[in-house]
Amino acid sequence: MLGVVTSSALGPVHYVPLGLIAGWYSSVVASDRSPGSGRGASNGRHGTPLQAASCQGPPAACTLLPCGCPFACSRPWFGDQESHAERALAPRVVCCGPPTTRHVSREEEGAGMPTATLEIADIGPAWNALQRRLAAGSSTAHRRKRLVIINGKGGVGKSSMAAAIAVTCASIGQRVALVELDPQGNNAEDLGFLGTEFFDNGQAQVDAILNGKRLVPTGQVRENLYVIPGGDLLEEVVEELYIQKRAYRDHEDPLARDAWMGMYAAALDSLDEDFDLVILDVAPGYETLQLQALASGDMVIIPAKSDPSSRKGLRTVARRMVRAKQHNPSITLLGVALFGVNSSAKKVLGNIREFFEGDLRGIAEVFSTAIRHVEAAAVACRTNGLVAQELASRTDRGVDPSVMHSVNNLAKDYRSLAMEVLSTMAKLNSIGGEQK
Repeated sequence: MLGVVTSSALGPVHYVPLGLIAGWYSSVVASDRSPGSGRGASNGRHGTPLQAASCQGPPAACTLLPCGCPFACSRPWFGDQESHAERALAPRVVCCGPPTTRHVSREEEGAGMPTATLEIADIGPAWNALQRRLAAGSSTAHRRKRLVIINGKGGVGKSSMAAAIAVTCASIGQRVALVELDPQGNNAEDLGFLGTEFFDNGQAQVDAILNGKRLVPTGQVRENLYVIPGGDLLEEVVEELYIQKRAYRDHEDPLARDAWMGMYAAALDSLDEDFDLVILDVAPGYETLQLQALASGDMVIIPAKSDPSSRKGLRTVARRMVRAKQHNPSITLLGVALFGVNSSAKKVLGNIREFFEGDLRGIAEVFSTAIRHVEAAAVACRTNGLVAQELASRTDRGVDPSVMHSVNNLAKDYRSLAMEVLSTMAKLNSIGGEQK
């Protein structure tokens, strides 16, 4: 039989059978969702706990609360009907956030094996954020401003497209935040801030997700364009997300089981008031990061090439969108953007569109603008730390004239795509975001 090992600064390590916790959890969640229930005052350490009543049991038992918050039981003690030790240990999800936990078997515990403790981030703000996303889905007043650029495979121009769209939108006066949920950190190369004070290797995201700090851009790299870079440190975030996913996977309540998916939704809330557009550039190989983005975003663009792997990646994203939509009903697929295609092969391009439109089944369209394949131009842009639209207007970079011709054509593609995306976004917001 499985159980949970809990520890607290105020008490020793304890073992509680999961069966006892499950019974308690169902009743508390049911009462918490009743009309008028809400959150109590924050204790400053774990975020905002659920509505709490003063503990009516022995004070000594209350100090066993694994989150370290004595007298914060979420409902009164019922005397002989249940042990207070059970009540004190059980409210690990709805009291003040999750305790230090590790799942162990009864056989392992009985064998006297040493147990380990594992500190995990507070899940309370993520729970709250998913509740807000759920409520926003039924509100016509919700303005969609978080754009997710994502595919289930790499090499489809995701980061280049995110940077180019961000620069174009910033150049017409929109305040844009570019958030890179990718350990590769390619945005720093695309925008030329690698090795500067603006590149933190993902530290701002680590501080927000793991330590509960406010998510703040590292700086302004273009007029109106602010960045929150990715980088190697995001591996720590990925590790935390997998731990959270495993820690709550056995909960009977689906919302509690998926509460970990709202960790980025909680962090991104701080950006909405300051920016007109928040672009999430999401890594292809991390399911946890993709679910975070889809649970917190409003709109999705899937960049894709003509190869079968891109179509497979599209289907992967579609499956994950279905799961995220249970908690974030406003998430909407804007369309598929073709990348790296031969613009002169009109018939081939037409066939590619038909393939993807068949996959989309009328839910969204393939954008009319396709980004052409010009390797030399792409290399020149990244080498200079400028997107194509910027490099096309520069004559001081010593780029070969033949390459500059390709850069000019690439710049036209990205400008056209950005305008098409903005038009689709405006239409979506004007009609309340309804989607088939």
